[in-house]
Amino acid sequence: MTLLSVFLSLSPVLAAPATVAVPPPLQGQPSMVRTDPVQIASLQDRRFANGELRAARRSHVAGEEAGRIVELLVDEGTRVERGAVLARIDATRLELELSVLTAQTAVAEALVDERGHALTQEHRDLEAVRRLVERDATNAKELADAETAVAEAQARLAQAEQERAVLVERTKLLVDRVADTEVHAPFAGTIASVAVEAGEWLAAGSSVAELVSDELEVWVEVPQRHLAALRVPKGPLSVTAAAGTSAFESELWRVVPDVDPGARMLTVIASLAPNPALAPGMSAVAWVPIAERADHKTVAVDALLQNELGPYLFVAVPGTEGSPWNARPVQVEVLWREGGRAVVRGPLKAGDAAIVEGKQRLYPMAPVQPIDAVPTADSGVTSGE
Repeated sequence: MTLLSVFLSLSPVLAAPATVAVPPPLQGQPSMVRTDPVQIASLQDRRFANGELRAARRSHVAGEEAGRIVELLVDEGTRVERGAVLARIDATRLELELSVLTAQTAVAEALVDERGHALTQEHRDLEAVRRLVERDATNAKELADAETAVAEAQARLAQAEQERAVLVERTKLLVDRVADTEVHAPFAGTIASVAVEAGEWLAAGSSVAELVSDELEVWVEVPQRHLAALRVPKGPLSVTAAAGTSAFESELWRVVPDVDPGARMLTVIASLAPNPALAPGMSAVAWVPIAERADHKTVAVDALLQNELGPYLFVAVPGTEGSPWNARPVQVEVLWREGGRAVVRGPLKAGDAAIVEGKQRLYPMAPVQPIDAVPTADSGVTSGE
């Protein structure tokens, strides 16, 4: 069955509501209609998604050393740079231990020097004995004793050097521990909450404050059927956060291939630059690209109608010389909408006069007269894509 025959069979139903019989216009009296041309535009198929803004990084900054908080330098809402000191822990005991280790290290250094000098002396004694042996002025036992004395001096020096090395490493560790009594911000951001007060005892690893980064991310949910298309990003993601703010785009976005088994949705995350008008927790919407940019046919949304076969529209086509224009039905597939226009697939071409006003009472091949836009001489529906 052809599309035209289907429309002819359905025309009594489509022409008017069941309770009102609307006769077709009399012969020679075409319906006045307003048209809008079919356009070809370079567009990208995108899908609408809801979500929220989140901080790109959120950290409960902890103290590495246990101790009493002697100074708290931040409060809720404080803006800090990376490396800024958030709090200081009492380091008195650690500093005393460091002083002891410093003194012990100095003693170890002196012992290494002493044993180094002793080894040098033993080497000189050994050389003297060897010269005597060469002149047969001494016996073999004295040479053996001198060699043993050198070996013992070398061992004592090695022991002293190892003891010094242990103290040096312990000193380095203690210096680091003293430095850790200052709690620093790991990144720039704003203090969201403070977990301690000055004078409190802080256990090692306990949180001092919660820090949220300046950088934001938008998390939106997209139906699972788009996973394959989203694995390879196809352009920027357009985001609007907090109703009323301007839309902006993000080139950096990624897909989390973990589908919610209940909602059958997956998450798309886009990175956003810092913006003083935005904050974590705000609602956000995004247009997520699922195809490359390409040329598509678009029609005014007002031109679309619906029948049992799906969406369709009427195109005003000029008749032969002396004959009225005709309203030809064209079945289409609506791919998505761009503002007041619908992106469609169907037997249309650029310039076709889609009827946007006066279409409700039309039937296939009804005589019409456009009152505003006149198609080109070859205007008319094509036989296919």
